[in-house]
Amino acid sequence: MKTRWRFLITATAIITSIMNVAMIVFMHNKQATISSEQNTSVTVVLRSSQKNSLSKSNLIQWADLHRFFPELDDVSIDELEPVVGIPVADREKDYTTATLTSLFSKMDKEYRDDILFLVMLASEKPSVSDFISNKNSTIQKNFAKEIEDGILQVFAVPQSWYKIDMDIPATFNDSSQRMYWRTKQNIDYIYLMTYASSLGDYYIQLEDDVTAADCYT
Repeated sequence: MKTRWRFLITATAIITSIMNVAMIVFMHNKQATISSEQNTSVTVVLRSSQKNSLSKSNLIQWADLHRFFPELDDVSIDELEPVVGIPVADREKDYTTATLTSLFSKMDKEYRDDILFLVMLASEKPSVSDFISNKNSTIQKNFAKEIEDGILQVFAVPQSWYKIDMDIPATFNDSSQRMYWRTKQNIDYIYLMTYASSLGDYYIQLEDDVTAADCYT
């Protein structure tokens, strides 16, 4: 009787070990298959031999990401005319000129008529009139052609927009100064997105201190 029980226990242990090994092999093969599928889900992009840029037919399509945006399935690249919002606050160093220069100089010429840039000047400080006047003059001077071509608009947040209660209870142990900054940032974004909502179907927001990659469009 004892011998029989020992045999059953030993057999069970062996079978369990075999099943564990088989499961490990199965999971390893499955992971390898998933990795292979992820690698092959990306369309290989070939650069044009005539210019160092991506053509419309050579777009990178990330299948795993694209499935989260099914509404884009029926959208042609020719229909994409995005509005790019750039909020600009009053701070010591000016980055706006360098950012706009980068965006316009590295844009493919064929897409210049398909993009609208919005620069929003946002300040609630007492010196707001000087900030807006100086910043607007600089942009008008350096980017007159883009404004004339209709691909750049500059506007300011009206002071009445800030006449709201910004005494917000602190979160994340933030100081009152940071809470005020975060609240102002949010209402600035609300104004910018509301302004842009009637100008296009697709919206992108950038910081005012970015550098564009070559041929980013």
